[in-house]
Amino acid sequence: MRVLLLFAVYYGCAGYALLNPFFGVLFFAHITIFRPESLVWEELLFGRLHLITALATVVGYLIQRTGPARHGAHQRFNAIVFAVFVGWLWVVSLNSNVSVDVSVERTLYITKILVFCILLNLTMTSPYRIRRYVLVSSASFGLVSLWAALQGLAGNWRLEDVWLGGSNGLAAALALMIPFTLSAALDPTFPRWQRIGFGTCIPTMIVCMMYTNSRGGFVGFVTGVLGLVLLARQKGRLLVIVLTVMLLVYPLIPADYSERLATIAQEDEDTDLSAAGRPVLWRLAFRMWQDQPFLGVGLGNFSLVVDSYEGKARDLVTSREMARVIFGNRREPHSLYLGMLAESGAIGLGLFLVLLLRNMFWRLGSDENALGLVGKGAQAGVLGFSVAALFGDFQYIDMVYWQLFLIGAIASSAEVAHGTPRPGPLALSAGAKTESQ
Repeated sequence: MRVLLLFAVYYGCAGYALLNPFFGVLFFAHITIFRPESLVWEELLFGRLHLITALATVVGYLIQRTGPARHGAHQRFNAIVFAVFVGWLWVVSLNSNVSVDVSVERTLYITKILVFCILLNLTMTSPYRIRRYVLVSSASFGLVSLWAALQGLAGNWRLEDVWLGGSNGLAAALALMIPFTLSAALDPTFPRWQRIGFGTCIPTMIVCMMYTNSRGGFVGFVTGVLGLVLLARQKGRLLVIVLTVMLLVYPLIPADYSERLATIAQEDEDTDLSAAGRPVLWRLAFRMWQDQPFLGVGLGNFSLVVDSYEGKARDLVTSREMARVIFGNRREPHSLYLGMLAESGAIGLGLFLVLLLRNMFWRLGSDENALGLVGKGAQAGVLGFSVAALFGDFQYIDMVYWQLFLIGAIASSAEVAHGTPRPGPLALSAGAKTESQ
């Protein structure tokens, strides 16, 4: 009965996307974050929900569009850079060292993200619609976090099966979303009841973060929250809220989590092999790039190529124990940046960094402007994610690209409203003013 009810509700929403493509965009964001198939134990009835929703949204938009939407130069630049980035990945994939199929599969996934970002760009054309996206994405992550936190409290160690990216991917996504949702809870442009709802998501997100047992995710989370404190005008209020929430969730933190976090600052001889192996993988990724500097080895091909370095990296892998950790286990590079460098070359990494850094450091105006504070929350979340990405392979997490286009939508909305571009890099001070102000 539950499966049939969920089937009717979710497929009904997918069909409604034909009539309301913006609803389809929001619904697709929800099912990508929340994964309704997990509620019915991967029931095959939900196997095509994402595809049907995407097709219905595209068809609905093509049928109903009345004319070109107005977009600022900032968002157009985002779309161009992302499209060039995806085009380059296709070039890389077709010239992969070992497996073209693996590389094409991953490039196809990034291409799907590009299509969704374009739909997001075409339909998110007003502050009202931007607020709808903020509400849906934050609420969906709040639900995921509640489900995952309950799993953690029930003894599901590390939450590996809760989310598609595993526990580390979930932690990186939370580092992206916690500052964003926190800023929405304080943004005066949202109704009070919505801000209360955002506020209730924060504790469950933090508890979920703790139960991922991810060290990199925790560092990213702290960085993102501190970044929001630096960017926002309400610094004191933010600090009080964060400290209060941390005190509330402290009794729910796993007993061994502080011990795991302590390994971040341990001396080399005391570091566990999992943590000690990461710098070795990073150096191997850099060496792999030196051997293939232009095209890289192909997306997803690092794990297929790394074993060929077993006899050529004795200066990096200095013990038999470390060799058993690194080779013969299909290891990933454990760094978005070095992994992307090894797999797509300097051009691929460079295009990604242009998209990332330009949006992260773009000046969005004061907190009192429409969506100014929530835009800074999105930027702080991207900063937190960027730090977490130093320690994991998170380039296939959809939400980071969505957030970059959300920042672009907020910046372009201000451009369209003022009639002129709003230039400059972001100034890391609450009182920074744009030229138009």
